[in-house]
Amino acid sequence: MTDERLAALMVKRVDGVATPAECEELMAHLVDHPELHAELEDQLTLKALTDGWLPRLEGDLASHEPALAATLGAALLLGGLALLLGFGVAEVLLDPTAPAAVKGGLTLVSAGSLLLLFHLVRARILARDPYDEVVR
Repeated sequence: MTDERLAALMVKRVDGVATPAECEELMAHLVDHPELHAELEDQLTLKALTDGWLPRLEGDLASHEPALAATLGAALLLGGLALLLGFGVAEVLLDPTAPAAVKGGLTLVSAGSLLLLFHLVRARILARDPYDEVVR
């Protein structure tokens, strides 16, 4: 048996796609080569251990990805709030009859909101996923 044929049969056997005739051919060869039989057993053990890893990993990664609808919804909500807050603050700040305490309070709330929004966006952009390297 050639090395290429042996490799092909071992891969087929590990992947579970070998025909009964191919399994018989492989086992007949492995009777005379116990080191290859041990390698096959190791590969079968590894395959059994790792079966199901890909679907679980894909599920884990998908659960960490924000859904497009949720991201779009949050963006629209934040945009609407910023628009309303911006016009409200502008109206109050430009109103000469508004008390100075209200103007100062709105200025502080607006500045704090902008700082918080900037911090959250920056943290989201700079956040590193430790599993990001695994996917690539």
